[in-house]
Amino acid sequence: DVGIQRVLRKFSPSPQQPRVEGSRFIGMSLFFYSVNFAVHARVLPTRGRRGDTTYSAAELRTAAEAMFAEGHVSLYQRMRGVDPLTPDGAIAWRAFDLLYAARLLIDGYGFTADDRAVEFVGEINGTEVEWTLGALYAKISSL
Repeated sequence: DVGIQRVLRKFSPSPQQPRVEGSRFIGMSLFFYSVNFAVHARVLPTRGRRGDTTYSAAELRTAAEAMFAEGHVSLYQRMRGVDPLTPDGAIAWRAFDLLYAARLLIDGYGFTADDRAVEFVGEINGTEVEWTLGALYAKISSL
């Protein structure tokens, strides 16, 4: 957490950011891949409704801590080839990815630890969403 705090020290929620309360947000790309891995690793719960991938930053942090506690060798042996969206070489980074996402939601975007406003998705209406698509959408919307 100390290293992440140092990176995010200069960031604070922008006054132009949308309000969190009552809004829904999409977490994609690295956010989605790390959450998807954590669900496959059974450190994030699956919800009663099929496809509900809305989690709080606190849940992401708890999942990351569980993966760190398991240790790399054990996690790698258990998860190798399990999540089709996580190449074997990325397994070592997924706990860090989750912790980074949790801190970014709180320190970078202004969510509280318990806000459940972000839905983590890989596709919307059958179209894969990545940060590049989001950047294009943001640019087009600003014209």
